[in-house]
Amino acid sequence: MRSFAGRISRLFHLRMETRAFNAYHDIFSLRLASKNYLRTRKFLLILYDAGSVLGIVGMFAAVVMLVWTAVSLSSSILLRLTAPHTSTRLLKRAADVTSRAPTSPSGRIVNPIVSRMHVAGHSHSLTFRGAHRSANRYLA
Repeated sequence: MRSFAGRISRLFHLRMETRAFNAYHDIFSLRLASKNYLRTRKFLLILYDAGSVLGIVGMFAAVVMLVWTAVSLSSSILLRLTAPHTSTRLLKRAADVTSRAPTSPSGRIVNPIVSRMHVAGHSHSLTFRGAHRSANRYLA
């Protein structure tokens, strides 16, 4: 009986076997084991240990973030479910009042605050010709 990984590797042709790097690996491991490369070995051990510690810290941080997100989402759902229901009559009346667009005495919806713009001594008037007509078409 084959394992699941064996079936998957056979299905997708993911098998690779080589002995080409065995000699390089043996030379490298013998050099690290000798006393001449003591500094290199210590540096690689420190690097390996630092990677292990950072991996553990990263997993812990991920679990904390996951728990924080779950608590935050569940508390917001709980607050929405337990919130007292307010009267919708007042809200409906407020929506009726605010749904009407305010108009000025001139009949325009958009009223410029400054009627003329002065740029470097030149006077350019800002006009909104036709703007109130097109806006009134949408409101009517």
